[in-house]
Amino acid sequence: MRLVFLWMAAVFLSVFIFNYLEAGIKIGSTEPPRFEVGDEWIFIDRRNTSEISLKMIKEQGDIYVFEETTKIGSGQINYDSQLNRIGGDKKLDFPLYPGKKWSWRKWSRAALVKADFEVLAEETHRVPAGVFKALKIRAVIDAYFLGLKHSWRGTIFYWYARCAGNIIDVAPDFKSSEIIPMSLKSYKFQNAPNECG
Repeated sequence: MRLVFLWMAAVFLSVFIFNYLEAGIKIGSTEPPRFEVGDEWIFIDRRNTSEISLKMIKEQGDIYVFEETTKIGSGQINYDSQLNRIGGDKKLDFPLYPGKKWSWRKWSRAALVKADFEVLAEETHRVPAGVFKALKIRAVIDAYFLGLKHSWRGTIFYWYARCAGNIIDVAPDFKSSEIIPMSLKSYKFQNAPNECG
């Protein structure tokens, strides 16, 4: 009788897990954050130690409107519910979990740009704002220039922390005016998960 019960429990559990995974949800996955007006992240630009501030100022349907302030000025930026800049690149693709992969391709000036992303692992990562459990993500960027035999490849590592509700560190292996090496200095995230304290 006990053996039958254990067998039935094992079958039920395996069917549950299979259905859970078939629905596209991974156990231990990270869902997109939910922002509130007043949430704010301050980053340090490691090139020149200036600060970059990102503050949520309003919500319009599925769009979050942020005010970004840098040493050269400020302006509004719109992000979707996946924490991707409207009209920008898809840097995150929730749910996130180790092993997840995604990619995008686009025309940028005179080049075809391709980016392949992979969540490598969950690890403990230290930034000026503290120590976080974070998902380490690798982006490999390839650019193929029109009319030239030249192509270019670069890699960006970045870390997403659920408890901060944002990317906490960006580390490109190349210099660029568009990719800023930065680390989270301080933050206010009102919907941090309960386990974050």
